[in-house]
Amino acid sequence: TCPHKEILDLAAVPRWYEENSAFLIDNNILQILGMTADEVLDIAGRNTESEHYVCKDISSAIHEAMLAGGMDEELVDILYPARKSPLYLLSNQTGIEGSCAILSDSFLQETARQLGTGGLCLLPSSRDEMLAADIEAVNDIAKFKDAVMSVNRNLRATRPNNVLSNSVYCYNATTHSLSILQ
Repeated sequence: TCPHKEILDLAAVPRWYEENSAFLIDNNILQILGMTADEVLDIAGRNTESEHYVCKDISSAIHEAMLAGGMDEELVDILYPARKSPLYLLSNQTGIEGSCAILSDSFLQETARQLGTGGLCLLPSSRDEMLAADIEAVNDIAKFKDAVMSVNRNLRATRPNNVLSNSVYCYNATTHSLSILQ
């Protein structure tokens, strides 16, 4: 078992980061460190809030990933022409375990300001990222829920240990609160 903090239907767990990898801090590691669960969770909370997160238009993020994967820029432009998307990718700078961006109130505030909205619709994509949209532009929550559940069921798209939740979330920038969209 490991220390955790329940947030709606999610469990925030502390991880130790080394370069481009991370491992879970379980009770055995707590004993080795001589720390309590509360102490580790407090440190994890401060680290999460001070993490450097990114918010990118999903089209730009896909374009960048294709180029980073070694594809020719002309081919990428033909296959995936730049276009404005209502979806944004939220993660940390490393792209590893970046879904914890949902736990950073200051980052969600900044994202809402960037999108010019009072609320965000948040979709769990994987442990590495979340997707976000202006809540006011979302007409059909059911479609978003169906998309999340479909991706989570598709083993080619998401490994079972990478699934966060089948829920879709709302961040209210005015009240600084997170809720599950029904």
